Amino acid sequence: MAKEKRNRAPVLGSIPRPSESTPRAGEERLTKVARRNIEGFKERNVIFSWQFFDRSNPLFNCGEVGPEWFVDLMDSMKSISQMEFEKFRIHNGPPLRVHSHEWDRVSAKYPLNEMLLKQIEQDTLQFAVSKARGRVHGFVISNVFYIVWVDPHHNLYPMERHGGLDYCDAPSSCYDCLEIENKELRTQLDELYEEYGRLVAENDRLQSRNDNIEKSS
Repeated sequence: MAKEKRNRAPVLGSIPRPSESTPRAGEERLTKVARRNIEGFKERNVIFSWQFFDRSNPLFNCGEVGPEWFVDLMDSMKSISQMEFEKFRIHNGPPLRVHSHEWDRVSAKYPLNEMLLKQIEQDTLQFAVSKARGRVHGFVISNVFYIVWVDPHHNLYPMERHGGLDYCDAPSSCYDCLEIENKELRTQLDELYEEYGRLVAENDRLQSRNDNIEKSS
């Protein structure tokens, strides 16, 4: 008598063993060469810091600026981040036009304490975002550029050809915009409820009038 054949479960492939180059949990994931390259960039190239960034001054609050300007800003900062600091610092021609500040000509001083201002007075720098598109102001320590103000309206050195000083309303945050939109929608909803109430009242009035006509006929 032939033996009954049983369906066997499919044989699963064996779990692959990690290769020698695959880092285990807690192990370093960068090769020594990659780490050396990154450390070299950190030591040689321009690094940006937003630690002292200030947006409270109406001359430098990023107001009345379109999104395309911030695209230019990010592109400029990316390009600068790929430069060695020493080359960046002497790049006083276009498009960056890097140079220090002339404090006797500026419209405002950095919102820093007097001791720090005195220490960094000779290390303040600015660079252009793009042609006639504003500047970024800050100071440098080692190869770190500490951003203080972004100046799309050329307000630190106001010029007649740029319209002089341009005081702007501070732009709204994403949350503020959603809050404004929410209030507008609530106002519209309240108006619709009021209109609905008026229509219901008018319908009741007409229905009552129709009932009275039917009773009298």
